[in-house]
Parts: sequence; structure tokens; C-alpha cells
Amino acid sequence: MSGEPHGELDSTVHRDRRPAIVAVALACAGGVAGCGSSGSSTTTYHFPDAGPTDAGHAHDATRAPADAHRAPVDATPSSDVSSEPRCTPHGGTVALSLHADPLDYGILVDTAAVYYFGLAADAGQVAGDLRSVNKDGTGDTELTITNAQSLTEDDTYLYWGGYDAAFTVGVFRFAKAGGPAELLAPLNELDPQTIVVAGGSVYWTAGVHEDAAIPYELLKAPLDGGAASIVVPGPVSSTPQLCGTDGQNLYWAEPPGHLYAQPLAGGSPQELAPQLMGVQAFDVDDGVLYVNANDGLYALPTAGGAPRLLAESVGAARIAHNATDVYVEQLFQSRIVKVPKKGGTLTTVVSGRTVGSAAFGVDSDCVYWIGPGNDGAVSVPLYKAPN
Repeated sequence: MSGEPHGELDSTVHRDRRPAIVAVALACAGGVAGCGSSGSSTTTYHFPDAGPTDAGHAHDATRAPADAHRAPVDATPSSDVSSEPRCTPHGGTVALSLHADPLDYGILVDTAAVYYFGLAADAGQVAGDLRSVNKDGTGDTELTITNAQSLTEDDTYLYWGGYDAAFTVGVFRFAKAGGPAELLAPLNELDPQTIVVAGGSVYWTAGVHEDAAIPYELLKAPLDGGAASIVVPGPVSSTPQLCGTDGQNLYWAEPPGHLYAQPLAGGSPQELAPQLMGVQAFDVDDGVLYVNANDGLYALPTAGGAPRLLAESVGAARIAHNATDVYVEQLFQSRIVKVPKKGGTLTTVVSGRTVGSAAFGVDSDCVYWIGPGNDGAVSVPLYKAPN
């Protein structure tokens, strides 16, 4: 990508594409006894391989960028030394819901609830839906029928891109207080990815366009409804967690994994940390981007400066954070690990046969993730465990 500014081109989109929902039989996730109803009591499942263990430092022959700063080890003990178990009654793994979709990336951990995409049964058939469940496992509720992947929020609404029960393709929102889903912008693409909200607009990376010759783009639409417009012409990376915002800037990645920023108020895009190769995912924090690149996990100041290495070679992964730590779901190692934001030891939070999706989140006490599944035709549990 050159240093020239991207033009913001109007590109009105139309509802011309009507994907069909594939009807399949609903079954319980393998290894979990009893489907239960949304009003049933929470069931606890404990796995011997799910406890926190020290994974040590990851090592790899690949060296960090020459101008990257290696983070010092933070030996300060945790201030949380309460004898009471955090997050779950016995410190183990709990299934909050049995209705999650294993192939969707959307999971949001809010103050009291977890929002996620699931699989809903209707007269013996299955369709996608948007759901919520309270953190104590009660109130597992279908909010609206939809097929989608990426999910985001503001104080009032949930936002996603996909299609609804009427096969309308677009960017939607749903009020957390309840009500019908609203169509913000109709689209002529499938599976919009990586939805983010800032500055009166919703942003997303385009999925598969009805014209396959059009590359993946970064688009936006006003929150009060209206036509979509192109912010960054393609190609941009469409994989989830490769677009984000801190309310001041928009961040995104372009193949083969270069990271860029552009002020929401307008201006030229700027490549960030070009020495980081193969950016696979990033998470936006207060003044910091946590970036998973080919050779490690880095903390990159948004105001400029050299990236700081937190952990070497974490592999293909998704990223989340809370006030103290950065969490990584290692997709092919069946585990979730964490490292202090200051740098230090990479430790395993949870591992084993329940871990293996691309959707997870954290709060101050718990880590939440969607269990692995087969081809997305069978619902799987939404789990939580102490972080």
C-alpha cells in the first residue's frame, strides 16, 4: 500500500444476494450429557486438563525485529489472593450454554451477560441466531434469528453483518433493552467481517462480494442508517480481528499482514511498525495495540514507537485483554494462554478438549470461549473458567 491517501468513495449497495439457510438436524454437543432448556439450571463440567499450569516461555529460532524492545519479566505477585474461588464455584470449567455455533467468531463479554452467535432449532431444523446468557448461566435467550460472524457493541446496541430470517443481507443492530433487529445498511456481499463502531459510523471489512472480481474492502455506514461507502479500497484482510478502532483512529491489516492506521476524522493512512511481518490478529487497548505477528506477540504504542515483544511465537491465535493481561487463544494447541501487559511468563489459563474455536473473551475474573465443533451443523457449549 502506498503512502497516498485512500479516497472515500460512495458505493451504494443493494440487496441482490439471497443466500439460503441450510436445514440440518439439531443434536447435543458430543461429550456433554443432556441438552436441557434455556430455563434449566447451570450444569458444571470439570476437566482434569483445564487447570492453570505454567507453560513457560515459548521459544523459536525466529528472532524478534531488531528495533523491538523485549519486555522485562514482571515478578510482582498478583494482588488477588482471596481464598474464595473466582468465576466458578469450584475453580473449574462451567458450560453456560449448549447452543453456541462453533464456526462463528462473534462473542462479547458485557457487564452482566455474554452475547454470542448460536444455532436455533425450529420445527426440527436449525438456523443461526444471536443469543445472550447471564454470566451465572441463567437466562440463555434467543434475541433474533440471523446468520453472521463478527459482533460488536456500544452502550445501547449490538452490531453485526450477515443475513436475517428473510434472507436480507446487511449490517444489523439490536437494542440490548430488546425489540426487533434493525437493518442499518443493505449489502451485496456475504459474511461481512470484523464489525467495529466509532464516531457515528459502523465499519466492517467486506466479505465475498456478488462480483468475485472485487477484492475485500473496508466500508462504513452511518449509525442512523443509509448507504455504505468505501473507506479503504481493497485488498484488505478480511479475517476477523484484523480491523479495529480506539475512537480516534481506524486500524486494519492488508495482505500479506501489514498494519495501518487512519484518523477517523480523515487524513492519510500510515503503516505501523513495518518490521512486524505477517500480522494475524490485533486487539485495541488504551493507547496500545496488542499484535500477533509471525514471530511473536507485541505491544505497539498507538502514538508511535517501537513494538515491545511480550511473548515469542504464539502461533495462529486470537487476542483479548483485560486490565492486567493479554490473552491468546492458540487455535491449534487447544489452549488459552496469557501474559502480563508488562511482559513476563506465558502461562496456560485453560487447555484440553473443550478449547478449539476462534471465539473467546475475558473479563476481570473469567475467560469465556466457544467449544470446538464439527462442520457447524451441531451446536456446542459456551464455556467459562477462572482466568
